[in-house]
Amino acid sequence: MAVAQTLPVARLPAPALALGSFALFVGLVALKALLKDLASGRPPWIAAGFANTVALALAWVYVDQPTSLVVEGRVVYVVTRVRRVRVDVHRADRAPSGWDGGLFGPKFAINGGYGWYGWFWGEGHWQRAYVTDRARAVRLFTSTGVVVVSPLDPETLIAALA
Repeated sequence: MAVAQTLPVARLPAPALALGSFALFVGLVALKALLKDLASGRPPWIAAGFANTVALALAWVYVDQPTSLVVEGRVVYVVTRVRRVRVDVHRADRAPSGWDGGLFGPKFAINGGYGWYGWFWGEGHWQRAYVTDRARAVRLFTSTGVVVVSPLDPETLIAALA
């Protein structure tokens, strides 16, 4: 039986937090406009769209933002606020410099203001991301695809899986 090792995840960089805060502000302004439209009897289509988009993004961030990584042998558990995701790792390496998830990914709140979570298409395949700091991104290769995480110390995670 492997001994479990808990590793912290990287915090969001300050510029990302600032962008995320700006997106939240825009969402709150849209929510205020939505309430004003509803109170006056006008159709709230545009404001409702903005408010719903921000609410969905924040809900997804709440569910998928990692809080820690637990390593047990060749298994990594991505611990989020509400669940543990098991990843059976065949190999691990650093993601390319400037990893951005590729195309079609939910880069929440203006290109990662709250992080990069969800499915991304890049490098010719789908990648599942739980990334708070893309400069520290590590790719975990599994039998079914790639999971990308961002530990506080990427080299410690890679060494623990070697």
